[in-house]
Amino acid sequence: MCIRDSTYSKAFSTAPVVLSQLQDYAYTGFAHTRERWITALGFQVSPEPQGNVTTRPTTTVQIGWIAVEPHTGTIESDRKSETGVVTTNENWLSFSLQQTYSQNPNIVAWMQTYAGSDSAGVRGDNLSSTGFSVKVEEDQTYDTETSHANEDIAYLAIEYNGDYALRQYVDPEPTHGVWGSEETLN
Repeated sequence: MCIRDSTYSKAFSTAPVVLSQLQDYAYTGFAHTRERWITALGFQVSPEPQGNVTTRPTTTVQIGWIAVEPHTGTIESDRKSETGVVTTNENWLSFSLQQTYSQNPNIVAWMQTYAGSDSAGVRGDNLSSTGFSVKVEEDQTYDTETSHANEDIAYLAIEYNGDYALRQYVDPEPTHGVWGSEETLN
């Protein structure tokens, strides 16, 4: 695993929610990103191929990420938005959102820790205007067991108002801050 230390271009007063994703198709098989050690100053991110791979890959990949301050309130002055972190493992965890939305919000969620050694992803279910369920789903490429250590799962919820909820550019920029970058890892 090739781990990249990333820093934010603007300062945070507390550790933000960080969401990352591969931006290209450099790996020929299944892969996603994993993050760890998220602080107010930065974090570490790495591509994670399927299975429990212990050798450093030689493939160069692009990873995009956003960092969002912890908040409950609105974005674009009128759209409810919030971030949060919950801890779970391979078992479903149902929880309530901090706000009630007029309809199901758009949710983006991903692991903020790297506690289990096997490759894993986040699975969501039961989305409603008041909450959703989430669990860690372990890769079974090289073994059949599905138990996984507790992981911190961060989420970003944004109210849907009939328009695209996530855009590349927002004017004026949100006061709670959304900053990201694209990293090249090799």
